[in-house]
Amino acid sequence: MIKDSVIITLIREEHPKILISDREFKEDYMPNTEHVYCWNHIRQNVEFHCRDKLKMNEDDRRRVNNDLSAMLRSSSVENYEKRKDEFFAMDHWRPQLRDYFERRVNNDIIERAGNNIIMHFYHKSKMYVMSFNDYLNYFSYC
Repeated sequence: MIKDSVIITLIREEHPKILISDREFKEDYMPNTEHVYCWNHIRQNVEFHCRDKLKMNEDDRRRVNNDLSAMLRSSSVENYEKRKDEFFAMDHWRPQLRDYFERRVNNDIIERAGNNIIMHFYHKSKMYVMSFNDYLNYFSYC
């Protein structure tokens, strides 16, 4: 396993232009890198909340996951908001889920995870995109 001090040194010396990771990653390690949130982490967090906190049945959780995937793939913030409003009107989006989503997920998608954000950073940088796990694996072989 790579030691934390080695990881921090590697991150400061060579890093991707866009990094996909979870919300807990400290962005100040890579000040010249655009940081976006991993869709799988967002889905897992919503799934956990639906399953363990709200005790939703499997069919409703699947519907929420499909809706979330569609929102993540939105081509613009306007498209995302339109989809979110349509989905929130559906029965499987309980008031408690809508509240959780607005407090914990909505801004993450708008600011750091939506397809429109990822494509904006990608076209802006014209560089490669790398997940944090891939980044660490790359350096473990060097």
